[in-house]
Amino acid sequence: MIYFIILGAFLFLIFYYDYCQNKQGRLFWYVVMMVMLILVAGLRYRIGVDSIRYENYYEDLHTLPNLKADDFKDTRYAPLYIILASACRTITSDFTLLQMVIAIIVNCTVFYFFYRNTPHIYLAATFYYICLYLNLNTEVIREALAVCVFLWAWPFFRKGQWLIYYLLCVVAFFCHVSSIVMLLLPLFWIPGIRWFFTFGRQTYFIVLALMAAGFLVQIYFFDFIKAIAFTENMAERAEVYKESDLGGNTLNIVGALGEVFKLMLYPFLALYFLNKGRSKQNLSSDTGVLKMEMMTLMSIYTAALTLGIAILSRYQNYFMFFAIATVSTCVFSELPGKGRKRYRIKFVMWVAVLLPLFAMQIYSLYFANFNKSGTLKNYMTYYPYSHRLDPQENPDRENVIRYSR
Repeated sequence: MIYFIILGAFLFLIFYYDYCQNKQGRLFWYVVMMVMLILVAGLRYRIGVDSIRYENYYEDLHTLPNLKADDFKDTRYAPLYIILASACRTITSDFTLLQMVIAIIVNCTVFYFFYRNTPHIYLAATFYYICLYLNLNTEVIREALAVCVFLWAWPFFRKGQWLIYYLLCVVAFFCHVSSIVMLLLPLFWIPGIRWFFTFGRQTYFIVLALMAAGFLVQIYFFDFIKAIAFTENMAERAEVYKESDLGGNTLNIVGALGEVFKLMLYPFLALYFLNKGRSKQNLSSDTGVLKMEMMTLMSIYTAALTLGIAILSRYQNYFMFFAIATVSTCVFSELPGKGRKRYRIKFVMWVAVLLPLFAMQIYSLYFANFNKSGTLKNYMTYYPYSHRLDPQENPDRENVIRYSR
């Protein structure tokens, strides 16, 4: 029930603050919603399949004074996660502390990012709540730390302060190896290459080419990663993922169209209308806007490649925040008409526009099959909510956990 209460609160706040543009209490309730999400994630009990694995690892982890070199060698976990977990383990053997610390880091970072990058903070937070919240806070908690460092690095990327940005890249890498993609992003801003990451007519053809390339590359992708892997851990993980469902494309035509619709169409349209509403002179002189556009295109391009290479879907954990900020900025704004005319769509029309996106995200993330027979659904991992203050095991969730092993 708590999930629906939070969603209902977000929907009301979207209308009252983002659409009606009321100011009084806007930041206060934003902080209240952030604290609610922190508590829900931090106090959860046996929610998230990966969380169970992390909890089992946590129970056997050495405290900080007893950490040895072997603690870093005999695990695939990155050093900074081990240090953070060990620091919490030094205080208490209760995994709740680490859950709460990570929930605080993740949600404070995300809410601050939206506060700085979109005027419609409640809509952006709602997108996050539906699309990324449970995954980052209950499943990929190590990668979530790297994502947070990436969002911390964004202001320095935006200002072109590359030394600080690359130092944060190193920090992110020592949280999770997937953050290695951060090292490549400044290269995409080099003149010439930047053309591919600037929204325009070429974007249509680039997206189509990436969709085709994703299906062609999937056969050799993991062998290529193993060939260029500069650590034994990277090579090992490539082999594991190659043998899993993430090793290729598992979508049928309907599923592929659904992914295109929910992950590519809305950010693409948002970029189109935002660019149409700006003068070319102002746009070309605002590097911050262009870099936000670049990151949004990274989300679209990643989604295009994901249709063929499923493992790349994890990079949406990094780039979807920028797509969310871009879509949220576009929604409720005055849209350009003919000439210099601009018009504002009524709230009920915006609801009709956004409803398919929300519906498809909720269905694909929570109501899709967890197992091949369909007896287990994704939502069973998270619903009903159970917390540490009154820990209760849910039979369906325990079946999901046993099946995942």
